Amino acid sequence: MKKLPLGFLLVLWLATGALAQEAPTPTQGQNMTFGDALETMHRQNKKLSAAKKEVEEMAYEQKAAWGLRLPTVTASALFVKLDEDVALDFSEHIDGLKSGLGQLTPEAIQKAVAGGAITPDQAKGIKTLTDGLSGVKTLMGSNLHLPTALTLQEQSFSAVNATLMMPIYTGGKINVANKAAELRHHEASEELRKVKGELLEELVQRYFGLRLAESVVQIRQDVLEGVGQHLNDARKLEENGMIAEAQRLYAEMAHSEANRELKKAEHRLELTRTALGNTLATKGQVVPITELFYTDNIESLEHFHEMAEQYSPLIRQLDSKVELAHQKFVKERSEFLPTVFVTGNKELYQNDLLAGLSPSWMVGAGVKWKIFDGLKRYNKMKAARKLEERASDLNQKYSEDVRTGVEKHYRELKQALEQLTSIESSMKFASEYLRVKEKAFKAGMAESTSVVDARLNLSKVEVERIKAMYDYDLALAKLLSLSGRSELFLDYMAR
Repeated sequence: MKKLPLGFLLVLWLATGALAQEAPTPTQGQNMTFGDALETMHRQNKKLSAAKKEVEEMAYEQKAAWGLRLPTVTASALFVKLDEDVALDFSEHIDGLKSGLGQLTPEAIQKAVAGGAITPDQAKGIKTLTDGLSGVKTLMGSNLHLPTALTLQEQSFSAVNATLMMPIYTGGKINVANKAAELRHHEASEELRKVKGELLEELVQRYFGLRLAESVVQIRQDVLEGVGQHLNDARKLEENGMIAEAQRLYAEMAHSEANRELKKAEHRLELTRTALGNTLATKGQVVPITELFYTDNIESLEHFHEMAEQYSPLIRQLDSKVELAHQKFVKERSEFLPTVFVTGNKELYQNDLLAGLSPSWMVGAGVKWKIFDGLKRYNKMKAARKLEERASDLNQKYSEDVRTGVEKHYRELKQALEQLTSIESSMKFASEYLRVKEKAFKAGMAESTSVVDARLNLSKVEVERIKAMYDYDLALAKLLSLSGRSELFLDYMAR
């Protein structure tokens, strides 16, 4: 077996070390502000991308509807092959024809004129025909050969035509189609705004939900450390005979409970982190760095009511649906009116039986008017009227629902603010109460249960404070989304 040179092994070892140093280390997570997360969501979220595609689709549909006002030009080509040529067969009559032509002498023609069988002019035509046949006979010889068949159409033939059709009056159908396409485009645009608002709610729920989960995990870790320290103190005091065994056991139970709560908080943290990655459509781990926030600089309820009436995408969509229902009624009503159109045709190529006989182009105008169809149009018009009335009723109902939803989210916002105000004083009391109980326990003046309860009460108040801020942020996002101004969320963050 050959051995590698020592120098080669040294070079290989150095190269391997250099590559190992240059290899990138896995990142622990991508720091992302809420503004960055919002921009990433707008750029990568598939639901939002689908809504944008729908707007583009409706824009093209609107352009297609405008094309109904323009003429339609079509070209058609035809190729036909028959089983045989189309011809007239004279074979059965050729002998009689020859005999008849032989009897057309000048004397016979004069006799026919005298007897009144033919007119003098007709006699002149017959004489011209017989003279011509005599000339042909002289040129071709004494044996005149007449054809036994005449071909009218060859076995294969083709034709190419161009046709133009343009409506002049349709009873309003084209106007209805264009108006409906415009309304559908508007409805799709409002759906895009609605999706943006819904995704803002989702992003706030998951981004700040992750911040909430991180804070809860930190609080649970602090509680576990605090209860752990208290457990150590309890064991020392038990060894010195200053407390009973039951108090030390209670501290151990509290320590186990704090550990379980920490594990639960960590599981919720990972679940929320996965949900945020789904919203952002990113595979990397996201680390939110924007803190939970709140501001008491908020407008009145009436301000948000007016905002919703003017900008709510849901209300705007409902208005479009009502107008669409009206346009359907107009369309059904137009079925009672005639359709007037102009048309034209140009023969580009033709080698069939009619080649050279039919005109090469034609133009014309026409009218089409349905007189009776078994009351179908009448009943469809009535149905369209009921659809319009139903859309109007639903518009009023959902408009009231939007107004109620705005008030609900506004009340939730105010409630979160009130909780934050009251929690601030509770935080001061809970912190001081824990400090006093810990000091008393170390002096043998308080039981273990009171220290554990004080620590748990402080953690409870801390979680409630963070949760109230989260509820405020989520209520604000829902309020702005329903009001149709979700883009103002960052402005409220900056207040």
